[in-house]
Amino acid sequence: MQSEAWLEKSQRYALKLPDALSGINIRREWPTLDQFAATTVTYQHTFPFAGEFIDAEHARIASAPLGRMGIARCIDLGIDGYLTRDEALKLYEIARFARGDILELGTFRGLSTSIMARALHARGTDRLEAVDLARDDNVDDYSIARANLARVPGGERVTFQLCGATERLRQLTQLGRKFGFVFVDHDHGYDSTRKAASNLPGILDGGGFVLFHDFLDPANLDPDHPYGVYQACLDTVCEYDDFKFCGCYGSAALFRFRWA
Repeated sequence: MQSEAWLEKSQRYALKLPDALSGINIRREWPTLDQFAATTVTYQHTFPFAGEFIDAEHARIASAPLGRMGIARCIDLGIDGYLTRDEALKLYEIARFARGDILELGTFRGLSTSIMARALHARGTDRLEAVDLARDDNVDDYSIARANLARVPGGERVTFQLCGATERLRQLTQLGRKFGFVFVDHDHGYDSTRKAASNLPGILDGGGFVLFHDFLDPANLDPDHPYGVYQACLDTVCEYDDFKFCGCYGSAALFRFRWA
């Protein structure tokens, strides 16, 4: 069960949310995770754009089949990965319109990487750094991801790093690197997600976005499950005045940094 402290913190965050954010559809109150997880959160625009889709690639995502890897909810864009259609649509949109380079923590076989690479190709600027942990059980996945991106438009804009997320974030901070969008989808544990989130103020440009995958995954409710994304966000970005909640899409939560 959720601890009283967790529930209190979740409810306290609700009081920080405004009644409405221009152009963004959010709930009047911030639900607890069990309430969130019981709902279906669908794709909605963050940026204004004419028509139903941004471009042909966005439309391709919207019409792609589901069932990749035998999992009914997983979108099939030709690369293995654990994204729903709503998450893929939001990932492409933010990567397409956010300004500056993109940082991805957690690559697997390159599904999310390929979506963001195509978005960079469409906007014709900036680069993406894909970071994944160097360990024996993901060497094949890393090689597969590189091979997959080699044949994707925008793949030439991707740099791969085999490194721990916290270590790489510290390195990037020391280098003075800034990003317009960070996709957090690596370990999903409480400690690793909290450490990643704690490093975001040092690497995000003002107005930049961070998208936390599996924020609403029901596994976060189970104290015996390794997932701790929801709790880690409550203890970091939900406590920072510089971060504004922009909504949930699929299982992912979107926040914006230093947004006036």
